[in-house]
Amino acid sequence: MGRSVQGTIGQKKLRQLLMAGASPAILAAHLIVILPSHAADITISSSITTGTVWSGTLNPNSNFTVTNSGTINTANAHGVTITGTAGSQLGTLLNNGRITTTAANGRAVFIQAGSVAALVNTGTISAPTYALWNAGSLGTMSNSGLIDGRLVNMSTIGAFTNTGTLTYTSFTWDNEAQIQTFTNSGLIYGDRAIYSQGTIGTLINARTGTIQGTINAITITGVGGINSIANSGLIIGNILNSGTITPTISGGTLTTIGTLTGTLGSIGTITSANAGLLFSAGNLYLNDNINVGTNTVTNAGASLRVTSALSITGTLMQSAGTIQIEPSAGRLVVNRPVSLTGGTVVSGLNSISNYIAGDYTIIAGAAGSNYTGLSLSTSTLTGASAATSISGNNVITTFNNNYVGGTLATLSNSGTISGSKTAT
Repeated sequence: MGRSVQGTIGQKKLRQLLMAGASPAILAAHLIVILPSHAADITISSSITTGTVWSGTLNPNSNFTVTNSGTINTANAHGVTITGTAGSQLGTLLNNGRITTTAANGRAVFIQAGSVAALVNTGTISAPTYALWNAGSLGTMSNSGLIDGRLVNMSTIGAFTNTGTLTYTSFTWDNEAQIQTFTNSGLIYGDRAIYSQGTIGTLINARTGTIQGTINAITITGVGGINSIANSGLIIGNILNSGTITPTISGGTLTTIGTLTGTLGSIGTITSANAGLLFSAGNLYLNDNINVGTNTVTNAGASLRVTSALSITGTLMQSAGTIQIEPSAGRLVVNRPVSLTGGTVVSGLNSISNYIAGDYTIIAGAAGSNYTGLSLSTSTLTGASAATSISGNNVITTFNNNYVGGTLATLSNSGTISGSKTAT
């Protein structure tokens, strides 16, 4: 193995010492001899059936690649074990092929110790239980392929990005420590798609992203939290926050609308009984009931669209932003006083809905509700005469005539219907 030399003096001075016949002792005082900082890379380009160890101690700063023709398919406990002493550094694990363990509680990729700069998967990583277990330090992780199995983070990940598919039956992404940035533009699916007992700085669900949980799409437990959730895509399933950090949710920009809804088109539930809930900015379609206990749901600048009858357990406040409610089917029923002192409530009329002359309550607040400073608006619909106003603790839209944009099961008339024949 070769060696490299690093001088503590300039090359000119070194030449002067050599020409002057300096002794080895003098030269040694000015030079540091170091071992190479980059060991041989590891490449798997064929099919192997034994687990592989990648050591930061034995192979510092090396890279590990599974090519598109490479496969690690083992019954051993771990497909790839990454280890090293404290402070040891490895480069990039790039999987273009397949890394699989068939062991019942095995780990396809096990970062046991040390530091890995990046994990990049464009192929398949799978296991009956754990696709990834990180107990070391992982700089970045990106997936554009398929990861089938639970991902567990017990330490730190700088940035995680998914444009592919993550799927597992239970607790798909289990974060028990820290992920600084979490970005999804693909699919994350499971009974609890994202389950965080630790902290996530920013969770970004982009326009093409779907986070879907048959029980909870996002679960936040323990003393940790998610500082902000930026959703321009689909979050399908309940959101449960049992921690004490208030989740902040923002939506899409311009014409992009982020969706919060239940599974199979049903109404979901957002629960944050110990902390409340904040909608900060952007466009959101809200199809979830909200339960914050005796805490507050605050809209500080988002544009919320509601087309279903939703309940809010807690106090509803708005200082800025917009709540747009379609009056034939949409309404917000709040069990505590409402305080909408800024922003706008829009009664969003729909041309394919039916409206019968009379009052439609679009926000029902408890006694003591306050709407001082709120702007009211009713969208224009040709053929419908309607206006929105405050009535006691409620916001109502009053229709002065009947409007039929869809179909009616029955039509009753107690007066006279008259007309004249017109030649055509």
